[in-house]
Amino acid sequence: MVARIENADGSGSLQLLPAIYEIADLLQRNRIIDGMDGSYKARRYLRRAVYIAQKNEDSTPLHLADAHIALGDYLSVQTVDRRAAFRQYAAAWEQLSSDPALADERNARFGTPTLLNDIPSQSSSAMRKLMLLSQDAVDDYSARLAVRYDIGSDGRTSSVAIIEGDPTGYWDSIVENYVDNLVFRPGIVDGQAAEYTDLVYEVHYSYRDQELPADLRQNEPGRSFSFDQ
Repeated sequence: MVARIENADGSGSLQLLPAIYEIADLLQRNRIIDGMDGSYKARRYLRRAVYIAQKNEDSTPLHLADAHIALGDYLSVQTVDRRAAFRQYAAAWEQLSSDPALADERNARFGTPTLLNDIPSQSSSAMRKLMLLSQDAVDDYSARLAVRYDIGSDGRTSSVAIIEGDPTGYWDSIVENYVDNLVFRPGIVDGQAAEYTDLVYEVHYSYRDQELPADLRQNEPGRSFSFDQ
């Protein structure tokens, strides 16, 4: 994809940016590519996106801001260098503050914290197994769990605690651990990362009588599960 755009429009084309972001996302999700750490390759692509947005004469503040945000999101999730991540966000904020017409775009990107990491597959699998083993499990079953947490100016969660559950005891520690490891792009107010307190994360589980993989059946009628957050 990148090679085709380069051949048609040149190596510094703004048309490359969407393709670069997509490739970087895939590299981060598939950590090892051709024997190399995909995350490291993603960082190189995202730095290239910033370079293209800086050097292309047709680049707009929005192009440059989104390039900085993409690199900042990478640094937030894949590294412990929070200062480097916020430098990228601060650069994006500055670009989006350069034109009053971009106020809505700035609010969309920084008005509230943005969740950056998806639910780990191993967590959702564990939740499904716990539901299946629940002594209360019936052919049509649902459950709900609510977790209170704070988000610091670094985008990390803290003060995670279960506040409501129906029923409780089966997956409390799994969900608590998951919320404790969430990573957010921080909300920014007047150029400074803000803190958010007393937030609530709700998890809903449900299953119904259908086919399940053999390793989850446990001599029970076949069931399938859905997970919504």
